[in-house]
Amino acid sequence: MVLAAQPVGTRARVTVAPVTTKAPVPGDAAIEMPALVRRQLGLGDERCWIIASETNSFLWPGPDLRPVRREGDGSPYYGKVPGDLLRRVREAYVRIGAAKLRVTPRSE
Repeated sequence: MVLAAQPVGTRARVTVAPVTTKAPVPGDAAIEMPALVRRQLGLGDERCWIIASETNSFLWPGPDLRPVRREGDGSPYYGKVPGDLLRRVREAYVRIGAAKLRVTPRSE
């Protein structure tokens, strides 16, 4: 889930909210992704969560955002996250605040 993209020369610094199938631990601000949204995004039936207590940051293009594995589609775009889910994620980030947010720089 992309939160922001800032130009860096000919590339962009992308900040994303991680989506994981690993169950959240106490203290994580995790929002479960509804089954319908998972299916619409092609993520399968396994439960997954958006971790709103952290972000990943990397340069794009780069190795950390891969193309969607759909025939004939080399895009990294999986689809749109519904507004109500996006609002819940945004509210979680606001509650946490920038000072407490974990940012993980990824490979570049």
